[in-house]
Amino acid sequence: MSVLLPLAALIFAAAITPGPNNYLILRAALAGGAAAAARAASGVIGGGVAMLLLAFAGVGQSAALGRCIGVVGGVWLAALALAQLRAAWRGDVSAESAAVAFGAWRMAAFQWLNPKAWVMVSSVAAAAATLPHDVSPVSPLVATIALFVATTSLCLMLWAAGGRAAAGWLREPRRRRAFEAAMGMLLFVSALSLALRAAGGAA
Repeated sequence: MSVLLPLAALIFAAAITPGPNNYLILRAALAGGAAAAARAASGVIGGGVAMLLLAFAGVGQSAALGRCIGVVGGVWLAALALAQLRAAWRGDVSAESAAVAFGAWRMAAFQWLNPKAWVMVSSVAAAAATLPHDVSPVSPLVATIALFVATTSLCLMLWAAGGRAAAGWLREPRRRRAFEAAMGMLLFVSALSLALRAAGGAA
């Protein structure tokens, strides 16, 4: 099973680093606790598995499609980030509405316009293609999906734990507004970077 370690490391590095999913899981944990974070995480994982299956089937290998997803998804994420920044500026932060917003189905659908998610599943599928066909005790496809689910779940749990740990400190309204503004700015920069990178690839 040592042949799976590089693949596990790839998935961990992609899933633990800051990105749209991580920010949303953190906010879900802040707003609705462990239950809201678990619902959001189940959507991320379910959507990711579906995308991974398509990547194994060859969908998403088109460079043009990848650039299109990167640009459209990046611009859409940037718009969401700007909306979050406006809400933070106005002090319009509702824990109840935020907790409802991050349901499993919404997060699963969100994956399809998340450029980082597409990059991740494409990279994982490409790396999995190099695995030997006799990976014990299961096939490369099953082994990859199992690793993806386990590793991504761990990473999302860590981000959710961070959100819960900060919940007490962020009860003070001014701190919460500053935090929401910071998260919105990080998401905006991340989204703009993804969109510009994809647009640059199209040139």
